[in-house]
Amino acid sequence: MQYVNWSDKFLTGNESIDTDHRKLFSLIGDLYGYVQIEDATNELDIAITELVDYVHAHFEREEQLMAAAAYPDLDSHKEEHRKLQKRVLDYMASYRADPLAFDLDEFMEFLISWLKNHILKSDMAYVPYLLRETKET
Repeated sequence: MQYVNWSDKFLTGNESIDTDHRKLFSLIGDLYGYVQIEDATNELDIAITELVDYVHAHFEREEQLMAAAAYPDLDSHKEEHRKLQKRVLDYMASYRADPLAFDLDEFMEFLISWLKNHILKSDMAYVPYLLRETKET
């Protein structure tokens, strides 16, 4: 498993979204750091909770911006968000049920893969609409 650092290829051109995405990279980076530490159960629980909370807040902000920009695939994007939220909540519940049996490597691979792919594919699809909205206001 290899962590992916933030780079400019993830920039959307929207300051709010880019700030949120940087924060997501940071939170997942913190989580990745705790995975490397033996017996960091409490820290991992706190980090997972913080990530879950931030993801929820980010998705709300992002969806509001997409709605304001009349992004035509908003419903599909929202569905993607809901599926991710459910999956992360399921991971969190599984971790809390039995931290020692929880597959942290699988969880991290999922998070890293999702973050990269979601931003570079799904999020970049709405960028032209946000940029158009910004120019019109």
